[in-house]
Amino acid sequence: MMGTRSHYLPSARALHMMSDPDRGAILDYHLRQIEDEISGIQSGYITVNHKGRAHYLSLARARMRRLVKLAQSFGYWEDEPEHVATAEAA
Repeated sequence: MMGTRSHYLPSARALHMMSDPDRGAILDYHLRQIEDEISGIQSGYITVNHKGRAHYLSLARARMRRLVKLAQSFGYWEDEPEHVATAEAA
């Protein structure tokens, strides 16, 4: 499928052409990838360069917000998942 920790989210056009089960699987896959990245940065498992942890956490959280917005445009995750809200609050 995609490489590990891909920073690219699927486009709305690409998701529109998929079946509902495939679309849901792709969105869940990206959600897990971003969650893993956020927890890895917070725990120190993923090391960062001179820009620091806060910079990379803000980038990952921004991707999470874009993913949630994209999923909600297709009717998924209408009630924002708790783990997304807690990731943004941390």
